[in-house]
Amino acid sequence: TPWYVFAAEDPRLATLRERYRGFCPPRFDSLYEGLINAVACQQVSLQVGILLLNRLCRACEGDSGGLHQTLPFPTPQRLLEQEPELLRSLGFSRQKVRGLRAVAEAARAGDLDERAWQGMPAEAIRERLTQIPGIGRWSAEYVLLRALGRLDIFPGDDVGGRKGLLRWLGEDPEGSGYEETLAYVAPWSPFAGMIYLLMLLRRLEAGNHIQPLESSAR
Repeated sequence: TPWYVFAAEDPRLATLRERYRGFCPPRFDSLYEGLINAVACQQVSLQVGILLLNRLCRACEGDSGGLHQTLPFPTPQRLLEQEPELLRSLGFSRQKVRGLRAVAEAARAGDLDERAWQGMPAEAIRERLTQIPGIGRWSAEYVLLRALGRLDIFPGDDVGGRKGLLRWLGEDPEGSGYEETLAYVAPWSPFAGMIYLLMLLRRLEAGNHIQPLESSAR
């Protein structure tokens, strides 16, 4: 694939390529689902974001499912039927409730049809997404990568991703902001988003949540 060919030309990327060989960039089923996930995960850990999403799915289904039951992702209409105070009781801040409802309204109005977004430049998509209340630069870039498959996008405002990148590069993890982070990944810009995802894998591996290929083969 293009990623494997590209990574073979750089010793640092080649190491990542071999350690996580077979990894396929995950994508959300829709732009709507990606935006709802982004709102839930704003300024909290991934674990807390997933907890909030699980609570949201249960609430939209009337909290009828068991702990281990698979529940459908809430449709825009189902989400909008939930009272704001109920969403607040699930752990969403007022700002996040506003964002959830704004995304659902946009989806219900037909404004989040991916077919209309696929050919647009990333900057134009970022600008349109940030016009939705509750969607900032991080959320827009996260969705560009995770919902629209733009592998050239590294969400530079992602603190965990930024620190992981800097540690991997041997730099001070506290010493860079958004612009500096993008400058670090500029040489690998066609696959900056892939590097972001691989930094996430490194973090999961460090927490013993996954086992890399070379370890599992032993």
